[in-house]
Amino acid sequence: MANNTIDRRYVQNQKDVILEDIILTPFGSGSFSIRSMVVSFGIYENIYKNFLEGDIELVDGIDLIDSIPIVGKEQIEFKFRTPTSEKVRSIKMIVNSIKDRVNSNDNKANVIMLSLISLSSYQNSINKVSESMTGTCTDLVANICEQYLENKEIFSDATSDVEYKFAFPFLTPTEKISCVTKRATPKDSKNPNANSGYIFFETMEDFKFRSINLLFQQTPKFLFTDSKVIRASNEIVADKKVESATSRLRYLKNSDRRKQTLSGSLNSKNYFHDLLTKEWGVEDYSYLDDSDSFADFKPKTLEYLSTEGISDKKREKVVADGDPLTESPSLISTFTRHSKIYGDQFGKNEMNFELTRHIVSNLTMARDTVVQTEINGMSNLFAGDCVYLRPLNNIPGQEQSYDDEKSGVYLVSQIQHRVVVGKGTIPDTYKCGVQLIRNYRANEIPENGNVPVPKG
Repeated sequence: MANNTIDRRYVQNQKDVILEDIILTPFGSGSFSIRSMVVSFGIYENIYKNFLEGDIELVDGIDLIDSIPIVGKEQIEFKFRTPTSEKVRSIKMIVNSIKDRVNSNDNKANVIMLSLISLSSYQNSINKVSESMTGTCTDLVANICEQYLENKEIFSDATSDVEYKFAFPFLTPTEKISCVTKRATPKDSKNPNANSGYIFFETMEDFKFRSINLLFQQTPKFLFTDSKVIRASNEIVADKKVESATSRLRYLKNSDRRKQTLSGSLNSKNYFHDLLTKEWGVEDYSYLDDSDSFADFKPKTLEYLSTEGISDKKREKVVADGDPLTESPSLISTFTRHSKIYGDQFGKNEMNFELTRHIVSNLTMARDTVVQTEINGMSNLFAGDCVYLRPLNNIPGQEQSYDDEKSGVYLVSQIQHRVVVGKGTIPDTYKCGVQLIRNYRANEIPENGNVPVPKG
């Protein structure tokens, strides 16, 4: 049976977890625990999706599904934490659908898979309102969240002080936020326009409205290594002081130059025409000349991550100087402008021509390197956090044990929290599937490729 000492502050085994309870609240009724029926559950975060998603697998031997009945909109609350984390995660989700239902071999129980969405995702789907709003991008997003979504803290990169006026025609909250992101530039960036490209997403802890490039500038929260020997600790430790071993690393479709080219991320030509003032203009965009993703990056030594300290090196662009793909436009875009349509105070009231080329390039190039791995469960690691990945070098004869090029700060773009509920003497287990991305290289691309020479 799983350990019932929910106040435990030490790790008993790999993938250890303190699962306090799983509570079902039928629509318009009381609550009760379904922990004994649950086989496993998952909670999924993704910086490219606005809201949490999840699922839960149950074995129903008392015909619970039909007797309640479960028909959607029921609430399920998960309470759990990793033993070395002080904070218990209380995650409330809504039953979106009965994903799968099969009878067991002896027909004495049903195995049921329920699809789950967050409370905010449900609220987003039922709120579609026409309204006018005025303010800075940061204030507008905060007001939309406060008015329509779950009562969660929102963490934002402050946007410029420019105020915009919007007339939203029968849109959901996230559709309104999507309109706002097209105008957002980071106020404190050294190059605000070049670091546009805001994303809005939900984690188990809060909402985030962040510039994709500024996310990469965060101090990494954990050190991930595939070394077989790591520093062990059974005590509660603060974030940013834990090393975690990874399973096999899988690199997914890296350096996708075709996608980068087709989206105009490497080179594009952009026109605008103002229907009211009759002005027009044109701007060329080149990744090598106009991208400034590292404008706010400052290399530093990450002493807290490891006993020997790790130097965070200068970051290099992912395309070589003189690459033909960056020398001619692969996409031509036109933008229609209606200056002063809301009055002199708001001017042109949009930034599509100035920002779209940077937004597209920043969001596309953010996935130049994509890595998947699996780690022991971490209830204090979220999508949008940064980690330092230090994989082993697999080249024979190298003095350095870690791969210099692949090592560095990565952004957690997706994380899948999966808890399997123990039965009898089998303990509960918790693991995380993690996808990491980065928008830079550790070493500059050489002008000419190197041809390996076999030894002997």
